[in-house]
Amino acid sequence: MKVGFIGLGNMGAAMAARLAQRGYVLSVYDVRNEAVSDFTAQYGATGAGSAREAVRDADVVTFMRTAWGNKSGSVTAAQVAKIRAETNPASDRVEVLRMK
Repeated sequence: MKVGFIGLGNMGAAMAARLAQRGYVLSVYDVRNEAVSDFTAQYGATGAGSAREAVRDADVVTFMRTAWGNKSGSVTAAQVAKIRAETNPASDRVEVLRMK
C-alpha cells in the first residue's frame, strides 16, 4: 500500500518512520527540504518536491494525525485504522476523508 505522508517534524517523522519500518511504501513531503532528505536517506522513502507530488499515487494520505484520506476508494476503513494505529497507538481519533 502506498502512503503519501505530509509533515516530517518531530511527531510526523516518528509516525512516518513507524510506517516505513513496517514495510509501507512512503512518499514524503515537508516544507523543509532537509527533513525530506534526512528521512529518505534513513528510511528509503521517496522524497517529494510538493505536497501534491507526495499524494499523487498514494492509496492513503496522511497529514500527521489530524486527517486521513482514502484516495483510491479501494482502501477499507479498517486498513486506514490499522495505519493510524501503527503511527500513533495512543490516538483514538481518526477522520477518514474520501478524495477524488
